[in-house]
Formats: sequence, C-alpha cells, structure tokens
Amino acid sequence: MFASTTDHDRHRRPVDVALVVVGVLLMVATALEVDRPTRFVRAGTELAQSVPGWLATALGATLAFGAVYVVLLMVLAALIPGHRSLLRDFAVGALATGVLALVLSRLVLGETPAVEALWSSGGRHFPELRLAFVTTLVLLSGPFVVRPMRRIGQLLLVLGTVAGVALQLGDAGAITGALGLGMAVSGAVHLAFGSPGGGLATAQVRELLRSHGFAATDLVRIGDRTGGPARFHLTDADGHLLAAEVFGRDAADMQVAAKVWRLLWYRDVGPLIAGRLRQAEHQALMGLLAARSGAPVPDLVLLAGSERGDAVTVTRHVDGTAGISRWTSTQAAEAWRHLDALHAAGIAHGSLDQSTFTVAPDGALQIATLDTANLEAGVAGRRADRAALLALTAADLGADAALDVTASVLSPQDLTHTAPLLQPAALSPSLRARVRRAELDLAGLRTAAAERSGVELPPLVQLRRVTVRSVLSTAASLFAVWLLVSMLADVDLASLAEVLGGSVWAWVVLALFVGQLARLGAAVSTLGASQHRLTLGPTYLLQLALTFINMAVPGSAARLASNMRFYQKQGAEGTEALSAGVLDSLGGFLVQVTILVVTLGFGISSMTFSTAELDISFGGTKLLVAAAVALVVGVVVLVVVERLREWIVALLRHSVQSLRGLRSARRATMLFGGNLAAESLSATAFGLCVLAVGYPLPFVDLITITVVVALFAGLMPVPGGIGVTEAALAGSLTLAGVPEGDALGAAVLFRVVTFYLPPLWGFVALRWLTRHDYL
Repeated sequence: MFASTTDHDRHRRPVDVALVVVGVLLMVATALEVDRPTRFVRAGTELAQSVPGWLATALGATLAFGAVYVVLLMVLAALIPGHRSLLRDFAVGALATGVLALVLSRLVLGETPAVEALWSSGGRHFPELRLAFVTTLVLLSGPFVVRPMRRIGQLLLVLGTVAGVALQLGDAGAITGALGLGMAVSGAVHLAFGSPGGGLATAQVRELLRSHGFAATDLVRIGDRTGGPARFHLTDADGHLLAAEVFGRDAADMQVAAKVWRLLWYRDVGPLIAGRLRQAEHQALMGLLAARSGAPVPDLVLLAGSERGDAVTVTRHVDGTAGISRWTSTQAAEAWRHLDALHAAGIAHGSLDQSTFTVAPDGALQIATLDTANLEAGVAGRRADRAALLALTAADLGADAALDVTASVLSPQDLTHTAPLLQPAALSPSLRARVRRAELDLAGLRTAAAERSGVELPPLVQLRRVTVRSVLSTAASLFAVWLLVSMLADVDLASLAEVLGGSVWAWVVLALFVGQLARLGAAVSTLGASQHRLTLGPTYLLQLALTFINMAVPGSAARLASNMRFYQKQGAEGTEALSAGVLDSLGGFLVQVTILVVTLGFGISSMTFSTAELDISFGGTKLLVAAAVALVVGVVVLVVVERLREWIVALLRHSVQSLRGLRSARRATMLFGGNLAAESLSATAFGLCVLAVGYPLPFVDLITITVVVALFAGLMPVPGGIGVTEAALAGSLTLAGVPEGDALGAAVLFRVVTFYLPPLWGFVALRWLTRHDYL
C-alpha cells in the first residue's frame, strides 16, 4: 500500500504549488458563475445527467468506493508505524475543506447554509462538500501510496466527478468548485508539512539486490541529492566496495512531473526518459561508451529491473567519499584529462559538481556519476562542462591557479568560448552553492579567463536616459495621447461600466490565465532563436519580467538590454545574444505577416479594414487623424535622426544574416511555432474577453484583429500602445458587428488581463531573476 516504510523524509514540491494554483482558479471561475452558469457549465451538466440509469448507478458506486478508499488508508495509517503523520494531514485537510466550504458558500450565495444543506442533493449550493472531502483526502494520500494505489485514487476522482453531476448532487459548477477546493487544500497541506519522497528503504534495496544474486552487507545510503536515483554504498560477499543507484518506481524525484520541472528550470537534469529500467539502461550505456574512450568510470556489475517497476545499477566503486572535499592542482589537471576523454566519446556530462568525482586509494580520480550525461552532437554541452569544471577548481585553488591548469589543457580559442559561461545561471544548483561558499568572484574569473585567451568581454547595451531620439519619442507620445483622449471623450462611461459589470467573469479569469500562456509561446520562440542552451522556466520569467521593465523604462532599448544581459548570464557571447534577439523579433514579424496573408489575402477572415469603415468608429475622422499624425511624426524622426536610420539598416542586415544561420529544424520549429502559439493564445484570450460581454466571434477574425492591431500599435510612438491599442481593438470589433459600447468593454478587459495586470507578477519575476543572477 505505502510507497516507503516511513513518512519522515518529507519535502515541499513544485507539483503542490501547481495544485494550489489550479485549484484556486477552478474555484474562482465556477464561483463567479453560480447565479448565471455559462454555456459550458450547462452543457456539461446536461451531458452528465443524460447518461443511462444503469450507468448513473455504476458511477454512483465510485463515490462509495472513494469513501472506502480513504477509510482504508486511515485504518492502515493508524495501524502501521511510520505512517501516522498521514492521519494528521487528513485531519487538517478535512477541517480546512469544511471551513472553506462554509466560507465559500457564504461569499458566493450570500448566506451561511446549514451543515446538512451542504450534504443534500439538488438545490442551490456551492461547492458540493462530499466530493470536496473525497478529493482532498485522495490527493493528500497520493505521495504516501504506491503507484497502483495512486492511479486507483485518481480514477475514482474522475469517475466520481461525473457521478456527482449525473446523480444531481450539484451542477457542473458546484462539482468543479469542489474539485478545485480539494486540489487547493491538499496542495496547501503538502506545502505546510511536506510530502514523502516515496523512495525505497534500505531493507527494500537489500531485498532487491538479493533477488539478483547480491548478498549486500554494509548497505549505506549516501548523499541527499534530489532529481536523480538514490545512491548506496555496499560490500559484496568478496569484500569489494560497490555502488548501487536505485531508480524507484514510486520515488517522487524519479517521476515524469519532477523530471519535467527540473528540465524546465535547471541544467542538472538528464534526458527525459520514461520508465525506470530505460533510465537505468541509458546511464549504463553512457558508462560503457565513456569507458571505451578511456574515461575512468566505474565498471558495470549489474543492471536489472524488478517486476514491480524498480530498476538498479551496481558498479564497482572506489574506496573513497562521494566527492572531493578540496582539489589539488594534480587532481584538477587529471579531471581535465578525464573530461576530454568523456567528450571524445561524444558525451556531455551535463552537471559537473563536487559529487562527480571520487578518489581511489592511490589518489587517482574516477568519474562517479553519469545520470545527467547525454550524447552531445554540438559543442554547447561541452563548453558548459568546461566552464563548470573551471568554476569547481577555482573555488578551491583560486582563480589564478585554476586558470594555470586550464590553460595547460585548453587552447586559447576553447578558453574564449568557455569564459562567457562562467555565470551563476549557467551552473548547476549544487555548484552554485559551492561557489557561494568559497566566495568565488565569477565576474573576476570570467575577466581573467578572457585576458588569458587574449579577447575582450563583450560590453552590454547601455541605457541612456536622455537622447534626441527619446525627447522626440516622448513629444510624439504626448501628442498621440492628447489626440486619443479627445477622441474617446465622447464615450459614455456609464454604459461602459454597465458593460463591464455585466460581463461573465469566469471567461475573464480564463482569459487572464490564457493571456499568460501566450508569453510561454514567446519563451519557446526565444529558445529557438538562441544557439545557446537555455532553460524554459527562467526564459518564461524573463517574458513576464519584461512586462514590468517596459512599464518602468519604456522603449526597445530596455528590452534589448534585458535580453542581452539574460543571454550573457546564460553564457552566450555578445554577438550571439544580439543575433538571437534580432532573430526572435524577426520570427515574430514573419509569423504575423503570414497570418495576415492567409486570413486576409485568401479571404478566410470576414474582416476588412478599409479606410471608409475605420472612419465611422469612435468620433468620425479622429482615429484617422491620430494615425496620420503619428505616422508623419515617425517619418520625421526616421529622417532627422541619422543614427536611428543607420541602426535600422544595420538591424535589417543583421536579420538577414540571422535567418541564414537558422539551419536547425528543431530551432526553426521552436522559433516560428512558439510565435504562432503566442499569437494564437493571445487571440484566444481576446476571444474570451469578447465572449465575456456576450459576443462569440470566429477564431480567424479574432487572430486577424489581434495581429492587425499589434502591427498598427507597433508603428505608434506610444509606450505600450496605451490608448492606441484599446481604440484599435474596439474599432475592429465594431467592424465585426459588435456594438460600440460592448466593443470598448471587451477591448478594455483584454488590455487589463494582458497588459495592465501582468506587470504585478512581472515585478516578482524580475526580482527572482535578479536575485538568482539571471539579470
């Protein structure tokens, strides 16, 4: 039943944060529409209630099974030592669910219901308390139980959700709200107390080895590294010291969600391979290839799996500690030779740190871990390995001694490419911690490495507060804003407030969520634009941080400087950073043009943007006057400011060169696919805002409007397109048949969820990136 023999090894995990966030979103979205269910909620209710009677009865049995499932776990947790802390989690979760259900009912329905009303079928209530209790307790028990039991609990939840609607315990909104409540409470309890890792206990590992012919003695767990297999030292029957790495079926750190999380955020994760035995096989293959090239890796003694899904590798280990407490110059030089041998086999280690090497009794080094290793066709992974080893040795030997050793192994050209990667963001978390403890100045090490190789570090783009261009841009912005204010002066604010007050807020909440996903597409395109390896998580945070940066320091210079700083902190050179930024922008522009050619050029969209049609929206010719004046000002600025014109010509020339360098199908797919996803998700968020005011529009028209308006607002010398974008969106909606008041309301909602609110969490993202030295 239980994944491990004790629950004492508890940790807080990212999946619990995701549970809380998704649960709160579900609660908010359904609570806002209790009195006026959306078409989706009504359709879901009607569908579930239309199932045949025999199927409804069978589904109803799943609710009873869910209760039995929870009670069984309670009894076992009470009887079996080591798991009684689960009872505390159950008690806290049940209490929190009940209290929050009463609070939600009071807030949503305007009255505090009797407790029995929450248990009654039918009627007007929110949420459905029975399903909320089952959801909370089933999800709370997930990390404690083995994978088959966890799957049974998840299946009972899915079937119980349908059964709740089919048996009319509540409509789809009340049932979904119960699910959200249970998810939020279970995630919060896990964050408060932690959840067990689910790894095999020492006795279980001993039994696993015994089943394959190893009578292990002195079996001792070593290290506390997350994100990989559990490591043990053991002694065989002949007294030889061996090392075992166990890939536990139920271990939280070995599950796909945990590996995906580390893949998105860190550099110390191996290839994403499903199946514990497949992961063990990959690691064994890396060891065999490394040994064939002459790298000193442990000899493989055993590779085996178990019937329940665990896997284990056993290697002949050296008699030493798992890691080097302090380097010597001789050991550092030897480590560089071993790394060259590893690279000669076409393998990039991926996460060199203090636990990578062990010391043999004769003082020789041995590569101890290969769980993050992978076959590397390019050079980016090898450069990252070299930078990590240089930082690792410099933390003990000092910058000068470490560079002396490195210069005796690497050519000046290789050292030139290694220097930019001497950034905290380019190192693994454990190596960053070692560098901090040693108080190593990575910036100084980077400068010294550049001096050794005879090159200069690429300078960052400098932000100048006052220039001729900025003064002209500010004057043009103020003039455009004045025109827009006069244009919108005739808008009936009372009718606008009425439109916003009558909106379906569940769609607005969903639009807020989808709007942030659009920035995820932009992050994917950034990954494709860069030749250097980036991680998705920090890159996505950069997109969020730019929403605040562009509000604090408007203009493309701030965005360009932020992007270049981010690339350089990841180890990219200045020219590569500039090329990636230009390529990313150019890819987005090409995707927008392609969308317009397909939708307008081939007549797929019903939208037309003629001068006569635009002239009728929002005060006659004022919109045309604003556009004409803004374009004239832009042309004047372009002609007068010689440096600006030269910069644009150089930018176009560099764009052509960047496109010629885009020869990887994977990068091209990420670049253009990410931009296409960003445009599609932005159009979806816009459509949800239009739907919130009661006017569903075809997706083709929505994406046409958002792309046209984005291109139009980009020509305006107004920071963020404030005012211009709202007017253009509203005017375009009137062309699609939406009344003026509703059109402006939808435009305002869309701008709020995609432009005015994101700087709030953009500031938080900026602080995180700065604190972790990504900017």
